[in-house]
Amino acid sequence: MEDLYKTLDVSRGASSDEIKKAYRQQTLRWHPDKNPGNSKAEQRFKEISVAYSILSDPKKREEYDLVFDVKKTTGFNPKDGTFEPADIEDDEEFVASFVHMFGEYIDQRFPGFKDTVKKAAKQQEKKKSNKGSKKEYSCLRCKDKKVIKFRQGDFVMTRKCPECG
Repeated sequence: MEDLYKTLDVSRGASSDEIKKAYRQQTLRWHPDKNPGNSKAEQRFKEISVAYSILSDPKKREEYDLVFDVKKTTGFNPKDGTFEPADIEDDEEFVASFVHMFGEYIDQRFPGFKDTVKKAAKQQEKKKSNKGSKKEYSCLRCKDKKVIKFRQGDFVMTRKCPECG
């Protein structure tokens, strides 16, 4: 998923007027009538139109920002359902708590999200166990500790593991 803000060449905090202005400039430059026979210009014009249709609608923009942040934070790409577990290697507890808090919401919008995260976590654990004689856990979420830690603002909280606790 390409960053729609980059498509329109605006910052993430751009106002609706700035987005509209950037859209008009881009469409004038890439309009198919100004670039006859140029398939790249036509494709770029379509991308700009899609970006504007999402970023100009406050509700769609808020949802896009949420999904884009999910991909950036967790490595999950909602567009094609792929997941890059290397992105979470350093902060597995955060991802586990993220999935617990928002997984249902995201799974409704993007079916298969939670299953993809669990599968990626198992693959990551398998990679780690192949590197040496590491303990195998029956619960990947809490690593058999029966509690998980999660962040809420500046605080680190613990709660009973929903999988095995």
